[in-house]
Amino acid sequence: MNDYPKSKDEWWQFVDKYWDDLQKIILNYYPNQSDFPEDGWPLSLSGKLQKPQQACNVVIKKLRKENPIWQDKGSFKDYVNNLKETRDVKLDNIFQASWFGMPESGSSRSIPGFYVFCDLCSEASVLYR
Repeated sequence: MNDYPKSKDEWWQFVDKYWDDLQKIILNYYPNQSDFPEDGWPLSLSGKLQKPQQACNVVIKKLRKENPIWQDKGSFKDYVNNLKETRDVKLDNIFQASWFGMPESGSSRSIPGFYVFCDLCSEASVLYR
């Protein structure tokens, strides 16, 4: 993405434009799903990525304790689609949790929509102004 969203309307425009990729990220990396690794991702063999993954795994465990676990991916998909359609800021919570659910690896950066996803997470404050 060449530009960051600077307003609530722009944030939602980016969501709409890149929804297919963003939805795949959520469905693959939102930690509160029954098919997500309960304790987070295994630690990388690379020493410099172990500590970041350990930190993310702590957050993943906390998120899984605090929020319900979706047992059915179809129902979860319907839920996030509804959040998008109704412009519900709870979608930001899903994005933020999914951020921690992404493995700490260089390959994560090659996921379609990754950089847009990062920008939406970092600029989510526009939703609350």
